[in-house]
Amino acid sequence: MPLVAAGHKRTGACPTFDRPVLQRDGTLLRVPLVGGRLSSQAAVAIAGISAEHGNGIIELTNRGNLQVRGLRTAAMGPITDHLRHLGLGHPDAALVTISPFANSDEHHVRARVVGALHDLLADGIELSPKFVVHVDDAAGTTSSRRAEAVLALTGAGVRVDIDQLGTTTTSAADAVDLVVALAEACRRVAPDARVADILQACGPGWLHAVLPADLAPLAVGSSRRGRTPGVGRYLGPCGERLLLAGARFGRTDAGALSALSVHHDELRITPWRSIAFTEPANPASRLLLEESLEAIGLIVDPADAAADVISCIGAAGCWQTEADTWVEAERVVASRANDPQAQRGPIHISGCDKRCATRGPMAVTYVGRTDGSGFDQVVG
Repeated sequence: MPLVAAGHKRTGACPTFDRPVLQRDGTLLRVPLVGGRLSSQAAVAIAGISAEHGNGIIELTNRGNLQVRGLRTAAMGPITDHLRHLGLGHPDAALVTISPFANSDEHHVRARVVGALHDLLADGIELSPKFVVHVDDAAGTTSSRRAEAVLALTGAGVRVDIDQLGTTTTSAADAVDLVVALAEACRRVAPDARVADILQACGPGWLHAVLPADLAPLAVGSSRRGRTPGVGRYLGPCGERLLLAGARFGRTDAGALSALSVHHDELRITPWRSIAFTEPANPASRLLLEESLEAIGLIVDPADAAADVISCIGAAGCWQTEADTWVEAERVVASRANDPQAQRGPIHISGCDKRCATRGPMAVTYVGRTDGSGFDQVVG
């Protein structure tokens, strides 16, 4: 039985800050964050906007951003103006992303790439809204980030990985030149072209010829990827002790975000739909932190049955599906909690075959049927 019938509708448009998308539950606004960093002032503002103009649901995305759901269309102008005033919504945040665990040197590399791409765009070059360059951290924690190029500092310089094409390690200046040449190559093929489009249309030989570096093949199993953090305690790339608190099914609410801003000057949203907190040295303070996070609905115990269950909004908010993903997600969690033999490992509940909620490896995915009659289980 096919998972999704032929003719299943696709919008093809992802929400952005400058282009909010009208969904079933109202307008959806994506707020890009640089390295997942969100000041307490900005958190208060987003929580207030969600409570006053939306349905109170705030989603953590798989790129370390926030999505505010159910907003009134008439209020979008004042909302985006207010957030811009707080320094949010700049296109740079989505164009050149960076790990939430990056250090100052890695942020410097990001700034150089941003500046070079600015110069390119100022010359009239247009790039696909989905063209992204990513800067990883020292441990390779976010090296699996989907991007046209992933940059990482190494002892030998800057490593540049271009998916499906190759890798090279070079100086910071040459790495920036390589990224610019990659962007120019995409634009030469088509206004919305990405590397995958070039490889399909022109083949890898053409792209190798126009790039100012010799790329070695990306060997199977050569990824720098570190352990993908789950919820609970985690030792960061620089040795810092962190507590990662997960959002249940990838979403929280205005009240929780507002409560977090009272005690934390800055929040770090991770690509794993969690929030990273620096652990206090005092054991009593650590326990107090855990209890306060659990009290507002965040998950800190990796053994929690919902800790690695990911779900899209489903029929509650999306035009793409009639499947109730929330009910299915709760069913999966209950099954896990009551049955020690139940499926372990990351589980993805998707309302349709687009699987928007995650691009990472899953143990099992449940895909909603087009008629809303239930879900089909697939591996991966």
